Amino acid sequence: AQGGSQQTKFWYIDYNQAVHTIRLRLTLLKKMLEKEELDARSSSFYLCPGYNDKRCNGRYTEEEAQSVVDPNSGLFLCQECNVAYNNSVDPPEKKTYTLQLVDNAQDLLKAVDRKRRFNVQMSGKMIGPDQIR
Repeated sequence: AQGGSQQTKFWYIDYNQAVHTIRLRLTLLKKMLEKEELDARSSSFYLCPGYNDKRCNGRYTEEEAQSVVDPNSGLFLCQECNVAYNNSVDPPEKKTYTLQLVDNAQDLLKAVDRKRRFNVQMSGKMIGPDQIR
């Protein structure tokens, strides 16, 4: 019998780096969820009815909408549509280009629920999908 040596490869996991990587990813995920909730709480915006029909780019923040108030009627008017229809011989009614507040309650509920689920899962009171009481 001939004697010889076998070449063996060993693989290992650097647990220290793996733990740091997981912690970093969890921290980044938590920051993303917090930013998403903050944006949903603070961002309400106004849309021109023509925005959905692709007639204009009438999307305004609350601050921008305050600056586009029509002095005669007190309505928030889309500036693009207002300029387009201002010199028109037969302009449409102002309500067809009056800005409307978009309800973002659904986005807020989703953001709050995602953050709540993250916090529950990271609390250590979970075994699989079941919560420990």
